[in-house]
Amino acid sequence: MTGKYTYVQSIRIPGMLHGRIVRPRGQGAYGDGTNPQLLSVDASSIAHIPGAKVVRKGNFLGVVAVKEYDAIQAAALLKAKWAAMPELPSSGNVFGAMRKQDSAGLVKAATAVNIGNVDGALASAAHVVTAT
Repeated sequence: MTGKYTYVQSIRIPGMLHGRIVRPRGQGAYGDGTNPQLLSVDASSIAHIPGAKVVRKGNFLGVVAVKEYDAIQAAALLKAKWAAMPELPSSGNVFGAMRKQDSAGLVKAATAVNIGNVDGALASAAHVVTAT
C-alpha cells in the first residue's frame, strides 16, 4: 500500500485530449441578450503547436491538444476576431443610463420569479409606502 490518492487531474486515458475555451477579451454588458459574435478564426496561428486543433461550433470557440500546456498555449495564441460588444455605461450615472436604455427599447422585459399575488398582497397591507 502506498497511500497515494488518485485525483481526477491525475487520470490519463489513451487518446485523451486537453481543451480550453477561447473567449473575447474584455467584458460586455451582462444580461443584454447578446452573445459575442465570432467573425473569423486564424487556425494557422497555432499551427506550430503539436497536435493543437481548433474547435468551433457557431460562436463557441475552443482548442484541444494532446498536452495540457499545449492547449493553454493554443488558447492564448489563437487569433480570432470578435464583433464589438455593447459598451458598459460609466458608473457616474448608472440609473440614468438604465432609464435611457429602457426608454429606447434596448432592455428585454423578463420575469425571473413569479410567486404569489402582488395586487392582493398590497390590497391587504396595513400600510403601503411608495417611493422613486
